[in-house]
Amino acid sequence: MIFKIEIERFRGIKIGALADLAPLTVLVGPNGCGKSTVLGALLIGAGSDPRKGIVETVQHLRGVRVAAPWLLYRGGGEGDAVVKVFANRDSPRVVAIGILQDFTRVVAPVNLPKVTSALKCRYAVPGELNPAEGWMVFFEEGRGSWGPDLPPLNVLPEVRLVDPRESTRLTPLTRLWTDVAKAGRKQAVIEILRALIPRLDSPETLTEADEKPILHLVFDTHSVPVALAGDGIVALTRMVLELFTMPSGLALVEEPESHQHPGCMRQSARAIWAVVQKGTQVVLTTHSLEFIDLLLAEAPDNSLSKLAVFSLALQDGELIAHRYAGPEVSFCRTEVETDLR
Repeated sequence: MIFKIEIERFRGIKIGALADLAPLTVLVGPNGCGKSTVLGALLIGAGSDPRKGIVETVQHLRGVRVAAPWLLYRGGGEGDAVVKVFANRDSPRVVAIGILQDFTRVVAPVNLPKVTSALKCRYAVPGELNPAEGWMVFFEEGRGSWGPDLPPLNVLPEVRLVDPRESTRLTPLTRLWTDVAKAGRKQAVIEILRALIPRLDSPETLTEADEKPILHLVFDTHSVPVALAGDGIVALTRMVLELFTMPSGLALVEEPESHQHPGCMRQSARAIWAVVQKGTQVVLTTHSLEFIDLLLAEAPDNSLSKLAVFSLALQDGELIAHRYAGPEVSFCRTEVETDLR
């Protein structure tokens, strides 16, 4: 489990840290306070290959054609970004990210016109004397490529970013349903979906006219593709499938309440607690006081000690964080509500 993260010059955070992360950690605060930045830093700092996390985080930055430099504070003008992730209290894993100025030496001449930017990455793991070094280049289409080949670094079994709002670059639902079946967790997923969808039999992979497999919601009399079942059902289905295919590791969930009415939100809270109880650490962001209330209401007996809520703010690039332990959250609701209203 990740215990602590320290961040320097990464996206909008010039300096900051979060300590005493819990098995279920909730980040709250106004827009632009650094919640998504913390998720990105965890994705990069705790994953088996930081370069993969860097590429995914850059692709997640929307609305900017040349996004890679903006992974660094003020576009890299104040130095390299540094992320330190502590899986224990003493020895962090350290990832440094900078601008790769001379990328022509790592890109074939035929691809040079399509390259928009490039980053370099240097990372070290506790117990290893020589840090690993690699690079990433980004193309006009938003694709990323990295090298050289390096052995994976298993800080956690898996680190995964789950964003119900995302509609591209996602694992197909059919693949996730297959993985859920292999993990023996189909019935748990079905029970969550049945609580919202009357007369649902089960999700099932069916083929369309072009033989392409599509995940359907199957009823006694008909079936409907999940993609056409409404934004809330689609978001809930994807989140539940993503979470239930992670037997352990770190799940980073961006605004699980997106597109959801209270019934969906309740099932999302139940799904999150279910995977936390199985050993997956979850760090999520939310703008919904109602969702926090549901997390409190759906907490299994004697589980509130596994919950922590961090109220975040940014002041001139410095991340300010106030931590509420799980049992305190319901008693500090006024303070939490101030950050969400």
